[in-house]
Amino acid sequence: MTGRINKVLIVLLFTITNYDTFGKEAVKTENKKSRLSFDVNGKPGPGVQTIRGGEVTFMLSAAGKPISYVIGNGSNLLLPNNAGSGFYLTTGAGPHVNTIPFVSSESKDGKLILTAVDKTRVTLAVNTGDRYISFNLETIENAPKDSQPILNFWVQFKSGVFPETVPFDYMCLAGGSQETKRSTIRASWPYFWQRAKKDPPGGFAFFVPQNNEEHNEAILRIWTEENVPHPKVNGEWTYERAKQWAEEWKRNAQDMTYLVISAENPGDLDPLIDFAKKLKVKNVFMHSDTWRGQYWPKGRDALSVNTNVFPRGEEDLKAFADKLKANGIGMMIHTLCYGIPSEGTPYIDKGKKTDRRLAFWGKGKLEKPISPTDTIIPFRPEPGAKLSNHPRLWLSSVLIGDEIINCTITDMDKAVWNLKDCKRGAAGAEPAAHEAGTEVIGLIKAYGQNYYPSSMTDLPEITGRDYAEFFNRLGVQHHEYDGKESHDDVPWGFPKWSMFVYQNTKRPMTSNTSSGGTNPWDLMYRLRRGVPNKGSAFGCGSGAGALILERNSRLATSPIENHFSMGIGAAANTPGFVFEKPEPMFGVRPHFIQEHGLVDLLAEQFTAWREITPKLTPELRKKIAGTYKRNPNSHHHNAKIIYEARRVGKGSELQPFTIMTREPEDADWTTLQESGSLMPRQYVAPGMHISLDNPFGNQAPQFIIRVLNGYTDSVATPSAAPAEIISTDMKGYLAAAGEKGENPAPLATPATPGAGSYRLQRTAAQMLNPGRHVFADVGPALEVSLDNSVKEDSSANSPKFGSVDYEQYENFPAGRSLRSNSLNASGLALTVTGDGSGALLVIEVGAAKDYMIQIDFTGRKKIFIPCAEAARAAAGWGVRRAYASKRSVYGDVRSVSIGFGRVPANTRAKVLIEDLRMVGEKPSSIKNPVIHAGAGTLAIRGEVKSSQYLWFQGGNKVGIYDKNWNHQADLPVVATNYKVEKGLSEYWIEGQTADPAPWFEVQFITKGETIPVP
Repeated sequence: MTGRINKVLIVLLFTITNYDTFGKEAVKTENKKSRLSFDVNGKPGPGVQTIRGGEVTFMLSAAGKPISYVIGNGSNLLLPNNAGSGFYLTTGAGPHVNTIPFVSSESKDGKLILTAVDKTRVTLAVNTGDRYISFNLETIENAPKDSQPILNFWVQFKSGVFPETVPFDYMCLAGGSQETKRSTIRASWPYFWQRAKKDPPGGFAFFVPQNNEEHNEAILRIWTEENVPHPKVNGEWTYERAKQWAEEWKRNAQDMTYLVISAENPGDLDPLIDFAKKLKVKNVFMHSDTWRGQYWPKGRDALSVNTNVFPRGEEDLKAFADKLKANGIGMMIHTLCYGIPSEGTPYIDKGKKTDRRLAFWGKGKLEKPISPTDTIIPFRPEPGAKLSNHPRLWLSSVLIGDEIINCTITDMDKAVWNLKDCKRGAAGAEPAAHEAGTEVIGLIKAYGQNYYPSSMTDLPEITGRDYAEFFNRLGVQHHEYDGKESHDDVPWGFPKWSMFVYQNTKRPMTSNTSSGGTNPWDLMYRLRRGVPNKGSAFGCGSGAGALILERNSRLATSPIENHFSMGIGAAANTPGFVFEKPEPMFGVRPHFIQEHGLVDLLAEQFTAWREITPKLTPELRKKIAGTYKRNPNSHHHNAKIIYEARRVGKGSELQPFTIMTREPEDADWTTLQESGSLMPRQYVAPGMHISLDNPFGNQAPQFIIRVLNGYTDSVATPSAAPAEIISTDMKGYLAAAGEKGENPAPLATPATPGAGSYRLQRTAAQMLNPGRHVFADVGPALEVSLDNSVKEDSSANSPKFGSVDYEQYENFPAGRSLRSNSLNASGLALTVTGDGSGALLVIEVGAAKDYMIQIDFTGRKKIFIPCAEAARAAAGWGVRRAYASKRSVYGDVRSVSIGFGRVPANTRAKVLIEDLRMVGEKPSSIKNPVIHAGAGTLAIRGEVKSSQYLWFQGGNKVGIYDKNWNHQADLPVVATNYKVEKGLSEYWIEGQTADPAPWFEVQFITKGETIPVP
């Protein structure tokens, strides 16, 4: 092994100056052979330990506390008078933590031996490099019975000095995302007493870089000179080999752009390769629904291949990877790490003994014999067994003999627990009789879907190696560790499993976890300069281009919507632009490409942004980034003005634009997790005026107008649209996201004309779970009130009741006993008597279809809302509620929920609701529409029908498009003073309408000056 690694230099000095307190000189003594000796206040005792390696000298007091850290001939870099506690022990936790200091230290054979006040002795091996120092824990001995102390290390440096740590394994906790931003280092060994037989005691190194070059040099030296996990390479892992690996890694990670694909058969693959080439992406990413055919493995191994798409299994998957490579494209695949389903694997299967190395929460024994049919099983747990409250780890499964049993665990406050409602033979094994005293293992089942390897066994090593070798064989150079928390049966579960993956990886790998991290052992992510991000985070709205077709409650991708998220990626200079379906399971299918009329335009926008991004100057990046603001408590952003990127001749340019809004009614442009863009828009009827704000100069506004249906109480056109069925994969995905994924109940038959099933009016007696709401019947009306006025509160630590706004975004009081269908009745009508309180009244029809009404009026008012999507465009409501409603569809209605989403502070809100009902819809049209903008008009010659778009981009024509943006026609236009000044102008639409008249979803657009890209 090359490089400079030195045994610890606990420097033996013939004379040594000891400091029992920093800056206070103590008595000098002579050093005796084989040990350090010096005086403390005139009494014999252990001495200062000086650790020197290359340019670094680190001094610890006899009590293990830091005295100084010096680089070369420089000054002490530690914080004066408060350099931290150095090494110390703790027992207990939280408010009950007890600190146990060390009182003596000595060096022997390259070891640092520390003795605590309670006689506990700790031995560490100490190594040094040119600019780093490392500590490897070897033993903790003589600890008082049952104390199990935790070793800790804490050093504080001067402000502006930024030390860093590198953990060697999963037993030592060191570092963190904030490490490079703070002048302190901390390390601890909290799991020493809980280790499995082969788990290491734990160690780490620390260093203080003066610049980026020193930082990278220290990382590479530690990586190759210490026992740090490293990839599997031919020959020795040396400094030179690590540098070569780093260059290979950076070449692989330089361009992380990818297209997410979804295929159902082999014939789907070639069109997707062609589209990837059109997008000029570096990689194709397959979610597990394509390459494995399942989100969670079920009935077969986690690394099995979908034979519907790849008939010869792994052989065909490898052939596809090779074909991509021949076209200059890499392959990336999604996994849920290494889940073990209930059957079809080497570890659990029918007719096989169930492997005992599955993750478990505890063990015990049967209290008495049970028969194959018993459904209540008494179980005596071992001392210390307890159920975790981890929301993602399902703990209602036990293993008795070779039989897995699903059950409900009760009586956990007693010596003998009862397993009730037992479903016997849950994993395919035949229910069996079991004798008293038979071992019972409480299994952990992640999200109720898969078992995982126990971190206390060798199964993480076996499955980690299998996982890595699968990727090695395919030639895939990206690890997607979704569901990493599923390995956390112990706190070090995922770090342990991923370490074995990394140690068996033969190619440079980028990586990503479900929490946005990387493989913790890949030190490439610690190197500075020229190392791009991992570039794989679904649905986060940064650098993502979307493609989706229209369906119930979801519009097809708009020609302008991708600029928002692409602009965020450009501002961040991301190498990881993604093109995807903006919702699970994320893959673009061939028919999306074939059926979306503007797919070429969307591809052009994607490649334009990618080409422009590396050319942007810091000033241009700052200008783009300056238009975005972060949503509260979210990694998503919002903006009023965004930029469009486009090619112009041989160059490129940016142009700011906006979808104009009403202040303060309309929400700004934003993105929604795993759903894509939420764009500003308004909903208007013919002749309805809206006042919109133009932030730019005088110009003819462009627009996108979607013609909706007409609405009437007398007509409800039956529809043949089927109920949306949630696939097994989608259920599993939603379970992992913490959402319910149940198929809806059979739909009620869509109403026929004149049917009374659209009536939603409820009585006070029908409203369940009112919470703070109060309901009363006032004649035919339902009175809804909520008192948020200030009241004295006995708690001195909380604000007075009513002194802040009352807000509620879910779980509204529900009025049930309904059986209806909104599939062809998206409109909502009611009469409201308001009190002018400023409260926000919310009507939720069925599952998460919201209709909101601002109570900014007094007296009786008739209200009509054409669709629930209007709520998503509302400021203060849309983005907060949209996550819950993003997968909602029109269809079965079993309840209507009514309540206040917001009541201002010190306010009592009260309204009356009458004649609440859904309103039927039917196709409609408008002939010769006239668009009014301020004092000007744009007259369009021709007819436009429901579900069609009008897209005006300037000039003498307007394009007509179908619901999936296929071009239908161009209609001539005549502009008369069709321009608006900066600021507010009135907009409305007139024309010859069918009966009932259509409503319109409108987006009026203005633009700023173009900016050339150098």
